[in-house]
Amino acid sequence: MVKSLYAFGAGFVVALGMVGFQDQKPAEANNPELQKICDADQEDRKPATMDWEAVSLRDEKRLARVKEIFTSGEVHTTQDLFNAALVLQHGTEPDDYLLSHELSVAALALSANNHQAAWLAAASEDRFLMNLKRPQRFGTQFRSEGLNKPMLLHEVAPVVTDQLRKWMSTPSLADAKKREAEYNKGG
Repeated sequence: MVKSLYAFGAGFVVALGMVGFQDQKPAEANNPELQKICDADQEDRKPATMDWEAVSLRDEKRLARVKEIFTSGEVHTTQDLFNAALVLQHGTEPDDYLLSHELSVAALALSANNHQAAWLAAASEDRFLMNLKRPQRFGTQFRSEGLNKPMLLHEVAPVVTDQLRKWMSTPSLADAKKREAEYNKGG
């Protein structure tokens, strides 16, 4: 079922979901399971030294469950949209990043001043493009070619201005380049 939804088009699924949001009274409570999954996702990313193999296995399980929750209609609030999008941002396939982007945009549409959703909409678009081997637009994505290799800012297309980056709660391109230099300081 999930694969057929992605094949049909995640954007269409989000569009249908938005019709449902417009017709329904907002849910009174966030989905506690989605919050728990998102919290675990973020907790895995805190340690300075991580076992990425173990994190990847946990990410796969979280990703599968978030997709089940989404396709079964258990995403009810702006926070649910954001939580699901954040977990999807750590997926492995372009469709994961695209759905993350769409859910972030939906969260932003429902809560215009949601700076986290704005940042995630930009970051998920960048990750989607990077994984298609295309330049990113906002400058949120960095990549290393292996252990002890420099962390590099993925190529950035010149079409997005720093003003748009500001509106999307992302750093300026100059700040992204400073961050790249900080990642690669010795010592």
